[in-house]
Amino acid sequence: MADLSKAIIKADKAKAKAAKEMQKAAASLREWFRAEREAGRLHPNSLEGRDQRLTLARDLDEYASYAEGAIKS
Repeated sequence: MADLSKAIIKADKAKAKAAKEMQKAAASLREWFRAEREAGRLHPNSLEGRDQRLTLARDLDEYASYAEGAIKS
């Protein structure tokens, strides 16, 4: 029983760490996109690739928030 408790605690810690890393990845992705656009390598109104990158960043951020909420509850 103690081993199971330790395994659950270890899994929760790993999940929390992954959630934090995903939030950092989402923020980095948004920063990268902004920098590319400011550097003129992406047209400000370009839809090509923009939706995919923003969706990925949003998805990572939402999952990280969900994972953190699931850990706290």
